[in-house]
Amino acid sequence: MTAGGERKALIVGAGIGGLTAAIALERAGIEAVVFDRMDPLRPLGAGFTLAPNALRAFRRLGIADAVLAVSEPLQYYEHRSRRGRLLRRWPSAEWAGELGEHVVAISRPELHRALLDGLGSARLAEGKQCTGVDQDPSGVTASFTDGSEERGHLLVGADGAHSTIRRLFDPTDLDYVGYTGYLGVTGAHSINHATHTQSYGNQAVFGMMPLRDGRTYWYASRTAPRTPLEEPEERKAIARRIVDGWYDPIESLVESTDAEAIARLEIFDLPPRSSWGSGRVTLLGDAAHPMSPAIGQGAGQAIEDAMALARHVSANGDVAASISAYEAERIARTDPVVKMARKQGHLIQGDTPPIRAARAAMLRGAPLGKVKQRWQSMVDVAYPGH
Repeated sequence: MTAGGERKALIVGAGIGGLTAAIALERAGIEAVVFDRMDPLRPLGAGFTLAPNALRAFRRLGIADAVLAVSEPLQYYEHRSRRGRLLRRWPSAEWAGELGEHVVAISRPELHRALLDGLGSARLAEGKQCTGVDQDPSGVTASFTDGSEERGHLLVGADGAHSTIRRLFDPTDLDYVGYTGYLGVTGAHSINHATHTQSYGNQAVFGMMPLRDGRTYWYASRTAPRTPLEEPEERKAIARRIVDGWYDPIESLVESTDAEAIARLEIFDLPPRSSWGSGRVTLLGDAAHPMSPAIGQGAGQAIEDAMALARHVSANGDVAASISAYEAERIARTDPVVKMARKQGHLIQGDTPPIRAARAAMLRGAPLGKVKQRWQSMVDVAYPGH
């Protein structure tokens, strides 16, 4: 166990939020140690988009160029029917360019690598599963399954929607939002245009976007009750059934993906809470506010959390007060985003006549200027010193 614990942050979880927090804290002069129960270098995960709020944070931290080097710029966000009919095209590059940034597609392993490369003096400890947290007036101690302990002046749970750290302080149950996604990356059928395309069927959605080196990230989601985790071949069979009869190249993208590489993602969120932790312990990212991926802000909000946490902790020597200020700021920001994501998810996944009418109004009837204004207001985030 490390003695003292002055100006040292313990971060449980080496995902996007946890690694970004470690970089931000290290840049602010605070020692950071990141613990993960698995090897953080494991090549797991599919892909997602990063919007200007995420890229501005990375620019502030000095890692934007490294992230952009492994990203694919996106020019458009298209909406289509399951038969391929174009419903609406949004010029996402133009809208982001007005904010001085980009919208990009990136694979999770490549973003993970860029963040690991940017850690600086922050320490990474793998094979460390946290089992308990004990705090006192002078610090906080984390205990791990291997019998080791580590002491710091605050602890951050960045360990995902099923967070061990959250369950130590918050009994609120996760809420399954009603649909499950199946995700994959394939290099066999590339899509040769800088477009994120999302298509809609009967209680089903399929999305695809280009990654670097001719690969394509795809996701297929279906409205369904929760079920036990399937074996790889069954996951692939379910993804096939979701897109059976959909326009080319959708079926080919699924078919060309190795079954072992297809992941399943059950979608959860949490109701609003007035706090995320207790004393010297707090949360960020999916541990604090899991959300539907329907508006592409899961990673973005985790990155925003990391930046706000480092700012508050570095500015205030009273750890509990700085954490309270961080949580107040971020709860006010993330609660509406979680609600928006849930509402959007129900809108795009549902297939009742009222939902179909509302979806058609959103995709074909909403004035483009209002769509642009709403999107820009969500992602136009400034960071001190940026």
